[in-house]
Amino acid sequence: MALSRRIAVLAKRYPHRPPLTPALDVSALTPEEQDELDTILATLEGTPPLPNGRADLSSLSDAELERLAALAERITEKESA
Repeated sequence: MALSRRIAVLAKRYPHRPPLTPALDVSALTPEEQDELDTILATLEGTPPLPNGRADLSSLSDAELERLAALAERITEKESA
């Protein structure tokens, strides 16, 4: 069996799992900012993704988009222990 064929067979048997979403550290945000972020993200909940798989942000106002970007800059990935 050719290597490429063997890889194809194994890929079907053991499909690739998508990478896990990293745990995020929002401790740099104040409780009020965390509530604000939660409110903004709640407006996106249930919105179908775009054809490229990304979130459709068209329901957010320009001010919400700017605030989301500002808050996101302060969120980091939690370091694994």
